[in-house]
Amino acid sequence: MKRYVIPITLLAVLPLTAWMLRAAAAAPALKEGTPKWEYQAVFRYEIIKNGKKISEEDREDKQLTAGLNALGDEGWQLVEIDPGARNLGAQPMIFVFRRPK
Repeated sequence: MKRYVIPITLLAVLPLTAWMLRAAAAAPALKEGTPKWEYQAVFRYEIIKNGKKISEEDREDKQLTAGLNALGDEGWQLVEIDPGARNLGAQPMIFVFRRPK
């Protein structure tokens, strides 16, 4: 009886393994017409610096708004803001944008 345990186990496991591998290989491809994106990560201070060139306002919030609007005019869409470790002063805030390729 013991000599049949391994062959019976293999017979049970092999079809399951083959099914799992087939399912993984058949991962859905991108449908035609699905947009492909181009991404850009920009530090907050860079957006403000670009906003200073556009806006004559002295306030940082106005310069940030002008910089964000300039990126929007170029087709960039804001998708995420990484606040960084602002309380530690270690990492600046990062804005992540995307636009269709």
